[in-house]
Order: sequence, then structure tokens, then C-alpha cells
Amino acid sequence: MEEAKTMAEKVALQEFLLEEYKTKVSVRSLDACPYIVEVGFLTVGCDNNNVVITERKYSPTTFSPDAVKEICAMRFIDGRGNTVIPKVYGISEWYAKEIKLIEEVLPALKFLAAKEADSASK
Repeated sequence: MEEAKTMAEKVALQEFLLEEYKTKVSVRSLDACPYIVEVGFLTVGCDNNNVVITERKYSPTTFSPDAVKEICAMRFIDGRGNTVIPKVYGISEWYAKEIKLIEEVLPALKFLAAKEADSASK
């Protein structure tokens, strides 16, 4: 998914994600990989060589209980050299958290998009 540039694009992206995330929360399934791991503001994923990486994705990688144990045993360091402890969420819990965040931010983004559109029309 391409990065949104204008406020209107950011609003559209957040509205899209809100609907996607609500769908993911409503479709509860028995999944062999039911966990999402966050390190700071990033989620944990794997690159093409199955090496653990941190990234910001709209649909993050999910992990099995055994993989979560391995990930939590790893050491993650932020840009200041501080250790960051991984946080483990169930899939529904993570998406519910993201839905709440979007719902809190969306009104402000819509307001800014309207101001941006108003400025562009002058």
C-alpha cells in the first residue's frame, strides 16, 4: 500500500484500515499463529530469508506460540541504544487496539483535510 501524501489521502487510508480491521476482529478463527508481536511502534515480521525484522505494516505477521517464545528471547534495541521489550497481542486484541487509535485520530485528520482542501481552493 502506497504512503498517503495529502490529508484527504490519509483520511481515505485510515477509513479503509478501519473497515479492514473491523472485519479482521469480527472474523474470529482458530489460527495456528494467533499472536502479533510489537517492539515499540513497530511490529515484528520476517524478511524473505525468514530473518526476524521490525516493520510497520497494516496487516502484520502473525506467529505461533513457539515463535513468540523465540522472538521474546531476542534483544531489541531502539535508536538510543535502550532495550525494548516486545509486547505480545492476540490477533483480535491488536486489531481492536488499532481500531481504537484510528477512531481517536480520524476526526482530527478529517478536520485537517477539510482545511487543506479549503486552502487549495483559494
